Amino acid sequence: MNKIIEDSDVSTIIPAPRSASRVETQLQGRIEGSQAQAYHHLLDINLQVFESEADAAEKILARAAKRARGTSVYTCNVDHVMLMNTDQRFRDAYESADVVTIDGAPLALLSKWTGTSNASRVTGVDLTVAMIALAAKRGLRVALVGGAEGRATRAAANLRSRFPGLPEMFVDSPRMGFEHGDSEDDRLVAALQAYRPDVVVVCLGAPKQELWIARHRADLPGATLVGAGATIDFLSGYQSRAPQFFQKTGTEAAYRLCTDFRRLWRRYLVRDTRFLLMFVTILLVHGAATLGVPVHSKAHRLDRCARGCAANQRTCHSGPTAHGTVSALRTRQRIGA
Repeated sequence: MNKIIEDSDVSTIIPAPRSASRVETQLQGRIEGSQAQAYHHLLDINLQVFESEADAAEKILARAAKRARGTSVYTCNVDHVMLMNTDQRFRDAYESADVVTIDGAPLALLSKWTGTSNASRVTGVDLTVAMIALAAKRGLRVALVGGAEGRATRAAANLRSRFPGLPEMFVDSPRMGFEHGDSEDDRLVAALQAYRPDVVVVCLGAPKQELWIARHRADLPGATLVGAGATIDFLSGYQSRAPQFFQKTGTEAAYRLCTDFRRLWRRYLVRDTRFLLMFVTILLVHGAATLGVPVHSKAHRLDRCARGCAANQRTCHSGPTAHGTVSALRTRQRIGA
């Protein structure tokens, strides 16, 4: 998976339960001792670990400005994981992403229990606010794309009131049902190119926003494109976030289900409940690999079904480095590959 890890930004990559390849060992040798973010390889996804939303915003924006194409940033949650199992285009978009943060609380918990003790959530809305705070300080140009008619404009007004240093923001709510490559899509891209944004917050819903970013990041060099779900609705005030108690305890999904049951019940109660099988299977396989216990064929099949971490191989703990982390796993590996 292509990530921003080849630069001096990166210090370590947190291991999944498998051995590091020669290429990965060489990569770790090049980046050892530098300062940056870590990764956790889970469910064939390289989840990037940051200390906070402010840390993520700082590092992503610093790197993005130097790139010849836009930097794609996706905030991964359980629903995205389930969609990737049924939508190959969505998985391809994730595999080409530059940064994937841990949005969902279950993913953060699973990452902690499989080797990354400092895994924490960086949600789409919190990352967006952190980036806009930096944009206000540095005079960066911000674009809001998506949301129902009028909501992006309201969100922009709220943000400029909160962050007075923000330059005039670009807002656009493309018509419902527009497709990649149609006239509406072409109009939107041309308008963004004319504006030349530094940050583009894309709120078209998954998987559409990730597919749109993957298709058009080359059209917006130097920009950071964030797939941010319902962020415009939150920033505009049309939808309220869960109280701090739910956010801090990782139960925000329960709050959203109760307050928006009609729209979300199928996602949370039907599609995403299958993640429980993945969760349990990955923990069992990780525990067995850590203890050196052979994983039998039935567990192999479950793990393949769960698209979990590679089984029947030892965990690659090389011990603490100078920065108190462990070395290097990065590339994608499926069982039996």
